[in-house]
Amino acid sequence: MKTQHTPGEWNIYQTEKGYSIESTSKSGSLIPIAQVHRFYANAKTNAKLMAAAPEMLEALKDIRAWYENNHEKYFGTYTPVCFSKGLSAIKKAAE
Repeated sequence: MKTQHTPGEWNIYQTEKGYSIESTSKSGSLIPIAQVHRFYANAKTNAKLMAAAPEMLEALKDIRAWYENNHEKYFGTYTPVCFSKGLSAIKKAAE
């Protein structure tokens, strides 16, 4: 599956208005992803969560691949709730 989001590591920069989530292009220029205004009580935490999203998505995809190759061996026909939640999160991010 091809990546549909801005590739690369997403970083947080504090700005005058709050926090900026940005990636860096191959040429070195900054690519803006999102802004989180400082007026929100959880602004920094929300920015951290957004910046971690690409890494979390990749981790979930790795877990999905493991599950697809091993679920019958370890779980039979049972699907643990944590795998169901992970699969739902991947679907939500990819649509």
